Amino acid sequence: MINLLKAEFTKIRKEKTFLISLVIVIVASILISFLYLGLELMVNNQAIEEIPLIEFTGKGIFLGSFSPTQNVGIIIPIVLSMIITREFSYGTIRNKVISGHNKITIFLSITIVNLIIGLFLFLVNILSSLLFGSLIMGYGTAFTANEILFILKTIGLGLLIYSSIVMFTILIAMTVKSLGPTLIIVILSLLFLGLIGSLNQIPGVPNSIEIFISIIPSYQLINLANMNTDLVLKSTIMAIVLNVVFVALGIYIFNKQDLK
Repeated sequence: MINLLKAEFTKIRKEKTFLISLVIVIVASILISFLYLGLELMVNNQAIEEIPLIEFTGKGIFLGSFSPTQNVGIIIPIVLSMIITREFSYGTIRNKVISGHNKITIFLSITIVNLIIGLFLFLVNILSSLLFGSLIMGYGTAFTANEILFILKTIGLGLLIYSSIVMFTILIAMTVKSLGPTLIIVILSLLFLGLIGSLNQIPGVPNSIEIFISIIPSYQLINLANMNTDLVLKSTIMAIVLNVVFVALGIYIFNKQDLK
């Protein structure tokens, strides 16, 4: 396992895909900050009416960066799909099996490395949005000890919830093994879940539907700022359960595949 992990990390360090995606994440954060600035100027000049659900501050940009269906949130699964499916198209995984490596250790090594990559890119996105958003727009709230604690708790919970989306992407990529179908399944799934997660904004939604929606990662990520203790606990448990299920299912499917 250790040797496989070292090999995976060495390969990723040499991958242009990872470096390019890192640059894209940072540039996207800067562009979004300027986009918010432009929208604020148009609202102030009454060129357009005030846009609902948008807070024109660094804090608003920071919280918006957690959305899994916009900008970087959906770029990361695309990057991971490219990295993982390339393992199959290049015959790398087949060579590992032929070399005598256990399928479980192969799956886990790829999963661990890509989970770290996905969460690292997501963290860079969050921190870049917080930094550039605050520099360009102003954070909007005083940096008190409570506010700093809020930022740290939001980042920690956001990373945990987003890890289930990363794990889902890894599962699909390792199962389908082809880039095109993987992207179709992952992107459509994220958009569908994002749509369901926004149903609570419709007036008169039954409480039972609201409870169901609250377990969806996309809903949890876009409502990080408004979470009570119950929703934090529910989000934490749900993320852990989903990750365990995705890993177990992935190992089972990968073991059944004929890779030689």
